[in-house]
Amino acid sequence: MEKKTLKRNENGAVLLTVLCVMTMMIVLVGAAISFVNITSQRTYKTFQHEQAYMTASTCLESFVQEIENTTNGITTSEDDQKKAIEYIEKLANENGGKGYEYDVLINSQKDIDKMGSCTIRVAKLTDQIITITAKAKYGSEEDQVAAYIRTDSVPKKASFTNAIELCQDTDHEYNNLRVVGDIASITGDNKDVTYKLRNGMQVYGSMFFYGHVDADPTFQVVLMESHVENQIGSHVTITGDLTVRNTPSIKTVLPKNDGYNFVNIGGTLKSSANGFQVGNKIDSTTQYDVDIFCSGAELGGNLPLNQYGNLYVYSDLGTGNLTTSGVGEVNVHGDLVVEGDIINNGNRKIVVDGNVTYCGDVYKNGTKLTASNVGNAIQAGGSITKADAADIIKTGRSQRPDIPTTLNEYENYPEDVVRSTDSKVGLLKSKYDAFYEGGTTATLRSIFTAQVTNDNHPFHAVKNGQDCIKVTDSNGVTSYYDMCIDQDCTISQDDINFLYQPMLDSKGGPNSTQYPKILIHVKDDDVVIRLGSLATSGRAPQFIVKNDSPASSPKFCYFVSDSGQGNADADPHTGFHGCTYYWDNATFMDYDTYVNLYKQTVLDSFDGCLLNADRRDDFYLNTTATDVTGAFKPKDERIFYLLCGDSSWSGGNNSFIEGIMYNPNGYVDTKTQGITIPHLYTSSSTSEDNFSVCSMGMIIAGSFQNSNTSYYVFNAPDQNSVFSIVKGARSNTLVGYNLLRYDHH
Repeated sequence: MEKKTLKRNENGAVLLTVLCVMTMMIVLVGAAISFVNITSQRTYKTFQHEQAYMTASTCLESFVQEIENTTNGITTSEDDQKKAIEYIEKLANENGGKGYEYDVLINSQKDIDKMGSCTIRVAKLTDQIITITAKAKYGSEEDQVAAYIRTDSVPKKASFTNAIELCQDTDHEYNNLRVVGDIASITGDNKDVTYKLRNGMQVYGSMFFYGHVDADPTFQVVLMESHVENQIGSHVTITGDLTVRNTPSIKTVLPKNDGYNFVNIGGTLKSSANGFQVGNKIDSTTQYDVDIFCSGAELGGNLPLNQYGNLYVYSDLGTGNLTTSGVGEVNVHGDLVVEGDIINNGNRKIVVDGNVTYCGDVYKNGTKLTASNVGNAIQAGGSITKADAADIIKTGRSQRPDIPTTLNEYENYPEDVVRSTDSKVGLLKSKYDAFYEGGTTATLRSIFTAQVTNDNHPFHAVKNGQDCIKVTDSNGVTSYYDMCIDQDCTISQDDINFLYQPMLDSKGGPNSTQYPKILIHVKDDDVVIRLGSLATSGRAPQFIVKNDSPASSPKFCYFVSDSGQGNADADPHTGFHGCTYYWDNATFMDYDTYVNLYKQTVLDSFDGCLLNADRRDDFYLNTTATDVTGAFKPKDERIFYLLCGDSSWSGGNNSFIEGIMYNPNGYVDTKTQGITIPHLYTSSSTSEDNFSVCSMGMIIAGSFQNSNTSYYVFNAPDQNSVFSIVKGARSNTLVGYNLLRYDHH
């Protein structure tokens, strides 16, 4: 039989590419609907008709969901997203807009046992709207349903990786700070600010600072897999100078690849260290490279640099000179590229395993060396070449990564979330206003008083002769609490003082430890808790947030500052006053973390400071992007702290906070250690023991300061929360197809 070749200029040729893609989508549809089967005992004819409807509607819903995912970039790259939109448009425009119809196939079969057959037609209705019709037949009966989809702009969900994020230019000193995740400043307005990293700061992830960084005495960075996507690594980027002393290190747990394992310094690398290691020597034949890019290097000290990787000293942002002084060696276990001069002072020798390329001159103790005797200053395993700057090829690995003028900043602040009339971000306006307009008058004290004698409360129990709250979850885990907040309310200083009375008559006995546990229960609605301005709370409650909201319509717990309603709705950012919060011995924790971390003896007690409570010895906290057998991986954060104005939040002696702290115009600081985590996975291959954690989630603040050894562990906000759109939501949008409505014909 003669084969007919379909050329591009013949009718139907445009469908070849389209059908290849659509076939893949049809396979997905087929997998999603293969379970459809009606076993009703009604008449066979009715059964046939209902089966036809079920087949058609299931095919249609699966197909529409796939279109929404692919054209909005939910499951595809930006390039594939554009292609998916083009394919849908081509199908709909076939036959003058009447569209294109095809059969749904499962295992290459059109008529499926117990399911019938189904066709799907994609057609054009208007310039923006496409109609998709699914027609199914089972036995002698047919039915069809239709969906209308249209192009739409939807907010692009923000991505987060920073355990600590600084929203204003500050020059605070960070003392014994430990970051498991990334740390960054996000504004570049003042690039002369200096961040002082003191007493052994450690970062397990990426670090990005606008300004200068002065690190002393011991400074450690471990570049590792991203805590969001494990196929992505980490980097250090500093727009100004990096100054290091003593014995700093920047190591890595993964091999070099494009986009990570680099140190990018816009200014000068200044080292007077007695052992500065960059990169890793794995064994006699393997090293994990970390490349350094800088605009100048001044290397002194006994061992100012021992680098596994390439060193690039470029002149685009500075002199491009490499200057060494003192005795000993500068070791580069890779290549060296210097666009300026190489100035070798003292008895130091520059030892390079690979090739050396320089554009300026080479000096030894003030004497300019000729090309034939540069070996007096440089020892190379490969070639030593003088080149013109124009001949330096800056592509691939040798290309300096970009240093953006500013990172993606927040466009929607806490004031937007609680007061904006913009439907995209003003999700809490009615709830927040109710506190100030008389709609919400419940307080922590009124809820406590009502529950103590309420035997009808679903969690009411009596333990040790005292009324309390008992919770048994779906896993059979039982825990007890002093009270349960399941509605919007206000917590004031008077409320907390009430809970700390030596004798709580309403409970029928003493509360000896005076650290009440308060359960916050989220079910079918957000729970918003207004925090009165608490000047001090030396014995704060232990807040445990249990979220039982449905996955299809998740709800959240919001702590909001008592900052007033601000000015007119047209200007929601102004008129709010800041509040001051100081918490000693306070715990804000998700229920899942609580019941997994602590021993049953702790769960059986409805009071007591959790910072000092017994933790399970076998508890492993997984901070990586993938599951680790036997380790607890927390859900994305569902607790949010929205602090308006220039509020101040201080975590005093022994405090812990889980969730997303959002205080972009205010101040956050911690004083001492938090909860000791028995074991913590910081990468997919390693774990550490006994981490004292002050925060798990994110701290987003105008300025931040810490003292004493404390760890801050990154955990991302839930993508269904308002935090998915607060960063860049108004300018960054994805355009794709979204469901307008369904019709049953």
